Amino acid sequence: MCSKYIKSLLLFLLFFFTISIYPKFVSAVTLTITDYPTTITRDEFPVSVEVSGAEDHPNYLRIDLYKEGTGIYFGETFNNTDWVSGSNGTSYYPIIIYNGAAQATFQGRLGSPGSEYDGPGMYKLRVRRYTESGSQASDSVTPVNVEITVPIEELLQPTPTPAPTEVPGPTDTPEPTVTPTPTKTTTSTPKTTASAKASSTPNDTETSDSTGEILGIRDEINKTPQGTSSAETTKSGFPFLALFFILTGVLFIGGAIFALLKKAKKEYNLKSAET
Repeated sequence: MCSKYIKSLLLFLLFFFTISIYPKFVSAVTLTITDYPTTITRDEFPVSVEVSGAEDHPNYLRIDLYKEGTGIYFGETFNNTDWVSGSNGTSYYPIIIYNGAAQATFQGRLGSPGSEYDGPGMYKLRVRRYTESGSQASDSVTPVNVEITVPIEELLQPTPTPAPTEVPGPTDTPEPTVTPTPTKTTTSTPKTTASAKASSTPNDTETSDSTGEILGIRDEINKTPQGTSSAETTKSGFPFLALFFILTGVLFIGGAIFALLKKAKKEYNLKSAET
């Protein structure tokens, strides 16, 4: 009889010890939706949650929309990079559990549901939690009621993406017009050289007589030796030799006349002295 009471006491103490030392094994994890939109359109919407009683590991949160009484879910969750849906638990919104609790606000949207969406009406919204390994956790979650106002026909159109804001660029300042300064050019008469003759067009078969004469004169001019100096050319063009002889003759005659006049003056002075 006493042994039964002792066994019952030991089992009670063991149970009490287990509850007091390891409360996480006997208490369930709770996930509470603290803020959500009552009406859902095609636009994205925020959902805030609190998690308590979970182990300190990275977790992932997912938003579900469904019609009450069915087990068909739809909706998309933003994981800070992409909009995701599907069965990969680690692709959803990440959170860090610290001291068994966490709070988070993340974005969801209707997405592009198929036959699981019956059109505008009342639906349920819930949040699912995935563990670090990507497995779905069996949390105690209370869903909330939301109204979806999107017609089925509108779901056939692509989800509108906001256009990027265009940043105006710098205003182009017109550059001042630069008026070119007229350059004084000196026109030089081109010299006819042998290379110029060689570059004449071979197709010019018909040439007038006057052109031939001009070319003949030009050829005679080009026969002048290249070593002739400018002084010799000037000399051949003006009669300097004749001018030299004329000036020499004038000086000779002038000198003779001066000598005769001087002699005559001397004789005149002598005669005047004798008288």
